[in-house]
Amino acid sequence: MAGDKYSDMGSVLPCGRTSKKNAPEQGKPKPTPPPKKPKNYNLSVTVSSGGKPVMGAKVTAAGATIDSNKAGLSKFGKKPEGDYQLTVGFGSNSDYIDLDTPIDFGLHSDTKREVQVELKNFVSAAIETEFDAIFLDRKLSSHQTATETKIVTDDVCKVQISFEQTNKSYPYSGKATVSCSGAGAVDMFTDSACTKAFDGTIASSDINSGKPFELYFKAKTAGKFKLETTLEDPADPTKQKLKKAKEEHPMGVVEVKGLVYQNDIGTIKGLSVNQDQQPIKLFHDALKAVKIPDQIEMSDSDKVKKSRVLHLQENNLHARAKYVLKIDTGQWEASCDQYELYLDVSKTGGSIVAYDKEVKGSKIDLTKPILISDLKKAKGEKTFWIEGSVQSSKKLDVLLSLKLDRQAKGLAKTAKKNGDWARFTVVKVESVALNYTPVGGQANAWDAGSKKFYINLQTDPDGRKIKVKAKLSQKIEGIPLHIMLAEDKANGTIPKMTLGFWGEKNFKTKSAPGANDWNWSTLDGSLKAKDKNARTDYLHLEKATDANGEAELELELSRFAGDKFTPACYIQEDPQLAKYISGHSDLEKFLPKLAAGGAIEVARKFWYEVVEVEGIAVQSFAGAEGIFERVGAKMEKTANNVQVSRATVNGIVPQAIYPEYMVKLNGGNNDVLVISDSNKAQFFNGCVAEADKPVKVPILICDAQWDPDGATAEVDLGTRDASTYPLNVGTDKLIIQPCLQGGNIMVTGTWAAAEWDAAANAGAGAWVNRRNGALSDADFSVDPGRSSLYTITVSLPAAVNPVAETKVSVKFSVNGASGPYLGEYSSASKKILAVWDPNEPVDFQNTIAHELGHAFHQVKSNYAGGLPPHKWQYVHQGSHCKYDHKDKCLMYESGPIKGAVNRFCPDCAPYVMVEDMNQLL
Repeated sequence: MAGDKYSDMGSVLPCGRTSKKNAPEQGKPKPTPPPKKPKNYNLSVTVSSGGKPVMGAKVTAAGATIDSNKAGLSKFGKKPEGDYQLTVGFGSNSDYIDLDTPIDFGLHSDTKREVQVELKNFVSAAIETEFDAIFLDRKLSSHQTATETKIVTDDVCKVQISFEQTNKSYPYSGKATVSCSGAGAVDMFTDSACTKAFDGTIASSDINSGKPFELYFKAKTAGKFKLETTLEDPADPTKQKLKKAKEEHPMGVVEVKGLVYQNDIGTIKGLSVNQDQQPIKLFHDALKAVKIPDQIEMSDSDKVKKSRVLHLQENNLHARAKYVLKIDTGQWEASCDQYELYLDVSKTGGSIVAYDKEVKGSKIDLTKPILISDLKKAKGEKTFWIEGSVQSSKKLDVLLSLKLDRQAKGLAKTAKKNGDWARFTVVKVESVALNYTPVGGQANAWDAGSKKFYINLQTDPDGRKIKVKAKLSQKIEGIPLHIMLAEDKANGTIPKMTLGFWGEKNFKTKSAPGANDWNWSTLDGSLKAKDKNARTDYLHLEKATDANGEAELELELSRFAGDKFTPACYIQEDPQLAKYISGHSDLEKFLPKLAAGGAIEVARKFWYEVVEVEGIAVQSFAGAEGIFERVGAKMEKTANNVQVSRATVNGIVPQAIYPEYMVKLNGGNNDVLVISDSNKAQFFNGCVAEADKPVKVPILICDAQWDPDGATAEVDLGTRDASTYPLNVGTDKLIIQPCLQGGNIMVTGTWAAAEWDAAANAGAGAWVNRRNGALSDADFSVDPGRSSLYTITVSLPAAVNPVAETKVSVKFSVNGASGPYLGEYSSASKKILAVWDPNEPVDFQNTIAHELGHAFHQVKSNYAGGLPPHKWQYVHQGSHCKYDHKDKCLMYESGPIKGAVNRFCPDCAPYVMVEDMNQLL
């Protein structure tokens, strides 16, 4: 009947009721029917389920049991007519359910019965995973600061266990257990947040819910493992049956590594190269041969906290970072072979790109996947070279992580991120420059217009110290920078002389090469530029940037005037740029960031202050200035002269104004200024020190420089006629009157006079009227027309009262002078005298330069700092140079000199150029 689980599909069996027509009359006994002859009818039963025949069913009817055949048919043959029950049963291992209730039927004709039976409820489990590989969390986030948003590894994988029941009318009464076994291990949870631990059992209610059972596996230990779902035997095996008791699914916890490499700075700092080799080519060759060691792996802490620093790539100058993608192939199941790994770049400012080689090579498209199968073939490794493509706006703003994905099929998935990760910072050195701020009231050492730095305004080496500031394009703190002084290729030559004296070749004294040659390798390091801790270091001085992205270092220029240095900078991760050499065919390509302002030239500067005497023309010093310009020193005149009035000069004692003939033969009667040791100090009273001109030399121009020189040797004029007087007499000293000593010109002087009387002494003759006396200053004078500056005019003393035959004898000594001099420098007063001779304008300039040379310690008898002895130094009225190669050096002892070089000679020039010049001699 409709709605029954089992229905009789044949004719309706007789129910045993009779019709009224044949009903016995009431009150009368029922007649006894005649005996009937038994009838037999054919009986067959077909067993089916869901429209398909069921074989092997044990069908029992009419006292017989017959198994159904392939067609589901049980043929009973002829069976007696009657009412029967039909049962269908199966063995315990059968897939079908026994009929719970027999079916009543009547056999009153040939009968074909069809019986529907049910399959048992077949129960099975199916496992689906989001991924068969789960990232192991390498705990990199533990290295992040407490205030940072944690970068979390996607180490959780969704697992879905579904249950299939073929006949839900008999729901599964058992439970399922879930377990994992193998080297890999996971923690299991029932929520995606992994807060609700799973006890390993799935209750029958969850199995029968019709919904997949969801689990979340959180990676714990790397390695392969087997996920198993086991169904327990059903409580009613007659109606339920396990299609498969255990379902297995291989998986793995995988540790993926993105190994980031950085330069081995510790080893690089230990590299050495001798930059003082000579010839300089040896240094350049050694520098070229320096091998930068292979990059070394960064620690997890460093690649999170410090990041891998890259310089924004420009013109292929900057180094790339080595990056190795590494997997343990033994952790990956074969089902993961087509899984895809990506180098995933996420950024908030800077950016990076990858190449297949350390230098040049081809760019790698990071949007294309790397198949696990390809990594397996490559033994689990693939190397990339990372370079900066966009500068960072802040530190750590580029994240390079490993992402896992697969094709979209099966269980819904979301790509897993941050299997391993590292941070990068891409910087750009925006500028590097001299950082110099003048101090009010002090001398300005930096001339921005000429690009010269005056190193002698402070004591050495302080005067050579400069501050160089490098600045990043962004305010990024903690980036190690190396700041250097890139030498100009012309360093080590004398400007305008085209004579090299170190570097490519030794400087050889021009007239006599030999032991006095300058050798760069033996010159003391204290004379050379300093931008390294030691001159043998490979790397230059280092400083990390501050919060403003700036780093400032104090460096030292060389002592050699004319040397030029360009401030330059490179990041620590570009150690190859330490090889930069200006003008070198190979090494010039290692270009660091150079100062936009260009090179700084080593120079010196001093001031001269003119003492201007009223009535004495002030001369130009352009020639002397040019002489010092050739050796890298600026000779600068002060804005105002020191004025000395004629009235002041007239009041100077001893006298300073003389008629010209006193100091020049045939000089005439014009007034000239004569300076001597006895009066010179009085002219400099107006000269005072000035803080903004720490090296200043007062210069007094005069017409003559004579010095007091004591008494002359006694002059004996013998006996002569009084008529020969006045008499011009030569002495052994210069004669000027009044004398430079002040006071009397005469030191000693006597005369004696007499006449010869032939008749006296009885005709024998005798000197008569003998008389004598002392000479006085009035008896001495200077003849304007004298022929020698050593001549004095002696007049006949009035007391002689000569007559026609008077004979006079005179002896005397007067105060004389030494000279004439062209000029002088006084180390005591630190002032210069210079004599102007309009007939010798060039020599005047030489004289100024000569005296300034003395002021600046030239020429020395010995030099410190590994400098060789001066070939031509000698002492005569001071230390001088007797350079003798056709021409004379301006440091020769006297002048004017025909054929003078009119400058510091090639032997003197290097010594002048390396002289400190901070202190006057």
